[in-house]
Amino acid sequence: MVITVASASTGSSSDKKKRKKMIRKALLSFAKTKLQNSQQKLCRSIKNRSSDDTKNDVGQQNESSFSLISPTPQNAISRVLLKLKLSSNSLLIDLGCGDGRWIIHAAQEYGCHCIGCDVDDQRLDLAKRKIDEMVTINSSLSNKICFVKRNVFEYIQEQNSPVWNVNVLIVYLFREAMERIATILKDHAIMTQHHCRFGKEEDNDDDECVQIVCVGFALPSFTPFWQNQFGGIRIYLYRVKRFIK
Repeated sequence: MVITVASASTGSSSDKKKRKKMIRKALLSFAKTKLQNSQQKLCRSIKNRSSDDTKNDVGQQNESSFSLISPTPQNAISRVLLKLKLSSNSLLIDLGCGDGRWIIHAAQEYGCHCIGCDVDDQRLDLAKRKIDEMVTINSSLSNKICFVKRNVFEYIQEQNSPVWNVNVLIVYLFREAMERIATILKDHAIMTQHHCRFGKEEDNDDDECVQIVCVGFALPSFTPFWQNQFGGIRIYLYRVKRFIK
């Protein structure tokens, strides 16, 4: 801003006072305008940062929202695990493990090694507290169960992911997520339907097969060989040839 001041060499004392007053008023007005502009820029900056933070929060929520919160009934877990012919040499991974009830039951009843994967801190904390309580009764559980906080899609595609060596894969995710899981599995595995019939010992070759348990929603493009309704939850069982990297 340029403020033009008339020469003060001429004119009365009254005129000089008027000019000084005008200059002071102009300077105050200029300063006020600058301050308002600075405040407006600051407000816009804060608003933009707030908007970015909100987007980040939404992104995290979307990732977490792929898995369901409704827990599987214990009687359903017992019946399904009984069909899987688990042993102490089995590796079971639960994608969207929630409070860990599937893997806790499997480790307790069959002694298999279990990994639970989820992104929800609260559910993982709940699962870990359950394990801590049970370890006081059965100390071996501490070496049988572990949890990882990870995006399930990234987890199953990691080069050294234990999913490659899994015997049983439990998937409890929403329909949209199941579609992504199916695509990933088809890209990384021989996905032809295994010839053996579930439950026939002579056909049960654990070295060649991976059993997939889908809770709530079916696995698109795959044909389940067993399914059942437990209350409001339907569970599907699949048998596929062992995953190939």
